[in-house]
Amino acid sequence: FLLNRHNGRKAKDYSTGMKERLELCLALVPHPRFLFLDEPQNGLDPDGIASLSETLRAYRDRGNCVVISTHLLHEIQGVPDECIVIRHGRAAQFTDLTGVNLADLYQGR
Repeated sequence: FLLNRHNGRKAKDYSTGMKERLELCLALVPHPRFLFLDEPQNGLDPDGIASLSETLRAYRDRGNCVVISTHLLHEIQGVPDECIVIRHGRAAQFTDLTGVNLADLYQGR
């Protein structure tokens, strides 16, 4: 999530993925106990998604809470400890995700 290669450029000129990285960095600076993210992987390439997942797992492992809203469950695989899936207007909570494929939860498998 390094930003140094964009020195001198205005943030408004960043790519979508770079803006997502910057927004996450700014959200983490005050070290909030709770972090709420909406589609944080938007605009990220596969390496960026992997880096995001690693960053969020490390943040969570330090005792913080990360709440993620996303439609792309496969891209956050391995990040959440618990999951609430809303499907056809109904919510289902899953507290043990050991060996669970998140995308399968939405499909009802």
